[in-house]
Amino acid sequence: MALLVYTLLRMLLVVAAGGVLYLAGMRGLLLVVMAVVVGAMLSYLLLKGPRERAAGTLQGLAERRPERERADADAQAEDAALDASAEPEGQTEDGTER
Repeated sequence: MALLVYTLLRMLLVVAAGGVLYLAGMRGLLLVVMAVVVGAMLSYLLLKGPRERAAGTLQGLAERRPERERADADAQAEDAALDASAEPEGQTEDGTER
């Protein structure tokens, strides 16, 4: 729900910025580009709370994904393979000959 609220608030800010810029006399593609830029700046300044709640929601979803455990195991296996390939040839980790 937090993601939906944040997205709707950002869209509202872009539309509001577009309306103000339209009333100021801006038209065409420049109006659209400036509305998006101004809306993005306003959302950064004004929507800190909703942005943090949306980020918390995304973080919670990412932490519950089962793929994360598999990715962690894959990362550990990759690290072990890289460590093994980094050893000088003919020696083990403790420096003894093979």
